[in-house]
Amino acid sequence: MTRALTILVVLWAATAEAKRPACASGKRPMCVPWDFDRPARCPALDEVKWRWDGNRPWRECAAKKRVRVWIGRRTGRPVALEKRKTVTAAQGDKVYRDFPEGWTSCQKDKGPAFELYTQNPRSFAVFVDPVRGACVLWLGSRTDVSSKVEKGGRLKSLGAAHPHVRQLTRELVRRAWKAKIPIHVISVYRPHKPKKGWRTRTYKSYSHWHAWGMAVDVNLEGFTTLSEPLKRYKSEPAFKAKWDALGAIARELGFTWAGDHKSKDIFHFEWHPGHGGYIRRGELERFLAQAGRAGRVYERTWVIWPHPYVTKLPPPPDDDEEPADEEEDDEDAPPEVDDADAP
Repeated sequence: MTRALTILVVLWAATAEAKRPACASGKRPMCVPWDFDRPARCPALDEVKWRWDGNRPWRECAAKKRVRVWIGRRTGRPVALEKRKTVTAAQGDKVYRDFPEGWTSCQKDKGPAFELYTQNPRSFAVFVDPVRGACVLWLGSRTDVSSKVEKGGRLKSLGAAHPHVRQLTRELVRRAWKAKIPIHVISVYRPHKPKKGWRTRTYKSYSHWHAWGMAVDVNLEGFTTLSEPLKRYKSEPAFKAKWDALGAIARELGFTWAGDHKSKDIFHFEWHPGHGGYIRRGELERFLAQAGRAGRVYERTWVIWPHPYVTKLPPPPDDDEEPADEEEDDEDAPPEVDDADAP
């Protein structure tokens, strides 16, 4: 009996070792293990005092969880995991508000990260953070969206969004439906309209993130207006809990959820690492230099947030095209993120 048990243990160990991909030259993403981290022991968002790195808010967490993942050389999928552990975060380790709270691995060289993603885009998402470099977000093993969720979530409308925003919105909708919170997309792209900007304390916003394909709005299934769910969010704890759970899922994916701000725009989710909630004048000028004075070729601004799927951009805009007349804000549109924590 003891001998048979020993043989079984040896065979199990050999099988586990065989699952780890053999290293081969030129296959770096599949030759080394990837350490994925996620923040832990963080102060609650409603209690934290945000610090600022330029216009990017951040907080400090006491620890981070880490798991070492071995990647299949042929499939690009995680094939073996080492035991998870909690490590003490280095003092001053910044956890940015627009950074994913899920399992993430970053490095300065974007080549391995992009290659790992292109081999298996269903298990990973990839983005370039201005501070941490090329980052891979581990989505999990089951990320397929069923036809029911595809249709009910109105995911076909995501074509105008940045590839990363498109992928994360699909994952947000999939996880929400799995958590019994059926949602659907109600707005993606809205054209840029030159305007004077509105003021909150000392900040001005001269555009909105929908105009650059970096934001989406969603609503719960069964609602066709914004007023009713917003009213129930403020008055019904159980209804509020649904939206708060949705916001937690979004934060894991790296979205900034406007429900965390004083504006309580619970429908609005955006992604733009390195940029604050408001688009300042200098940032808008940078966008318009790429997209034209009217901002209509907005896809050209995606070079700021590189992605493997952004390979061919539209031709440069015709600078002779006159921008639209200056207009006031659209009152029917959902409000933008209120960066009320800004100094």
